[in-house]
Amino acid sequence: MLPIGENIKRLLNQREDLDFALLSRVAHVGERRLKRIVDQHSQPSVAELERIAHALGVRPWLLVESEKDPEPEKTIDPHLIELLEDPTLAAALWYLGELPQEDREAIFMVLQRFAVKK
Repeated sequence: MLPIGENIKRLLNQREDLDFALLSRVAHVGERRLKRIVDQHSQPSVAELERIAHALGVRPWLLVESEKDPEPEKTIDPHLIELLEDPTLAAALWYLGELPQEDREAIFMVLQRFAVKK
C-alpha cells in the first residue's frame, strides 16, 4: 500500500496554520473519509489526492512517494514532469481518474497500441 496516510500526517505536522479539521474542509474531503485515508484503511481517488495535496501546498506525487524512493525528481524524466504540469493534461488526467477502472484500462490499452517505441 502507498504511504499516502503517513505522508499526509507528516506534511500536516509541518504546517502550523493547518489542523486535521481545517485540512478536511479546505480539501473538501469529509473528516471521516480523510481519517480512513490517513489511517490507510482506504485509498483516495485521484481528485481527493489532488485536493489534499493542494490544501497541504504540495504536488500530488509527494503524497504517494515512499521514503525508500531515491529522490523522485531525479528518477522522473524532466520532460514528463513538464508535461504533467500542463493544465490541459492535468485536467485530462483528473477526468481519467474519475472513470471506472474498466474504462481507464480500455483507454490505456488503446494508448499503448499507439505508443511510439524507442
